[in-house]
Amino acid sequence: GQWSLVLARRLSGPDGSFAGILTTSFDLPQLQSLFQRVQLGVDSGITLFDFDGVIYARTLQNLNQLNFVGQSFPQAGIFKHVARAPAGTYWNEPATIDGIRRLLSYRVIEGFPLIASVGISQAAVFQQWDRVSHIYLAIGGFLTIAILFAIVLGAIREKRLMTAKSDLE
Repeated sequence: GQWSLVLARRLSGPDGSFAGILTTSFDLPQLQSLFQRVQLGVDSGITLFDFDGVIYARTLQNLNQLNFVGQSFPQAGIFKHVARAPAGTYWNEPATIDGIRRLLSYRVIEGFPLIASVGISQAAVFQQWDRVSHIYLAIGGFLTIAILFAIVLGAIREKRLMTAKSDLE
């Protein structure tokens, strides 16, 4: 009564003849729990799906996405990238599944018809920049005001010197 992912591989003898089948299954809620432990940032997560676009496991930081398991997204942008290379990184534009822009890294799992994808949301990618940019803007503003103040003081001094010079003549 629970979702599971079953993987099977053919075993071949030294001469190439059929020697049996090796199977294993993964409990999807347990796999998603493992994915959830990876701290990627807000709206970031891991997805495991097949070449037909069926999602086997998907989890987002701060939000467990069990409702996507079993759904198919054959038009997902990752497939045009997988057709070019079995591994890579790209920005998902537009975001097909949930509308959130992410930097996606993917890899085809060798020997299985599966694709593993890790997506870090744009907000998480630029989180450090957003935090630090305010500090840099404040420092830049302060330095600009200090330079303008120094220019004004220099202009006032120059005017006084010119006035004193004209008084002496």
